[in-house]
Amino acid sequence: MEACDKGTVPLQGKTQQQYVNARYLVVNEAAGPSRLDKGVPRGYAHSPQGAVVAAMNVFGYGLPAQGDEIGQEIDKAFWSTSASVQDELKFQGKSSEWGLKNSRAHLVPGADAFAVKECSPNVVVVEVAFVEPDVLKGTAASEGDSVLRVPMFWRNDDWQPDFSGSADKLMDATGADLNQFTKVVYQ
Repeated sequence: MEACDKGTVPLQGKTQQQYVNARYLVVNEAAGPSRLDKGVPRGYAHSPQGAVVAAMNVFGYGLPAQGDEIGQEIDKAFWSTSASVQDELKFQGKSSEWGLKNSRAHLVPGADAFAVKECSPNVVVVEVAFVEPDVLKGTAASEGDSVLRVPMFWRNDDWQPDFSGSADKLMDATGADLNQFTKVVYQ
């Protein structure tokens, strides 16, 4: 795995948003993903860049409670460790087949920027920003913007989100200093 310093991880190669399974999937030619398993993005590079792209897909392509068969697989793969998401699914009645029946995929464009907060060979903590274009020139995310944090762990030869413990409570990082973020350039 390439070494990384917090906040200084460039995405090498071309990064695209591809419309796949009624969702936007972020794909980087060097970092992945290289395949979909039951609709779940897999095959990321064992690098900080692979963790960054995987994190972007957790909060874009992989939103919870999307209702279709792929959404159910995403819930199992990405959100099973998030107590708050599991509680919300139960509250909305989306933890049952009946509750998911009328749910549809939410179309969310790829992230606008990212920051690596912690980095080691098998754990990378990434913050992902969805902001108005001019906000990246400012200092902090505003009310309409979202900054989300996810610890990514290298497990079973791929990057996996893990929201167990305090990570679930720290997911919302709105108000983060956007001067520390790297803008994603889609081509």
